[in-house]
Amino acid sequence: FITISNWETPNHRDHLLIPECFDILTTMGNYSNARMSMPSLQLEFRYDFGCMIAFSGRIVRHGVDGVEGDQIA
Repeated sequence: FITISNWETPNHRDHLLIPECFDILTTMGNYSNARMSMPSLQLEFRYDFGCMIAFSGRIVRHGVDGVEGDQIA
């Protein structure tokens, strides 16, 4: 698994992942105003503490804006 800490991730696809599998992302930390975007699906989610999102990171473009505070995803 991969851990990302206090990092903005521009919209991207994870080309090394298996397309038939879902990625399950969750967040921890003391932060505010995080957003997960999936522009190819025209979706944007609040990405608050304890949030879990499952999707195929190889198929769906996704990204997370920078946040204020400490975030681990």
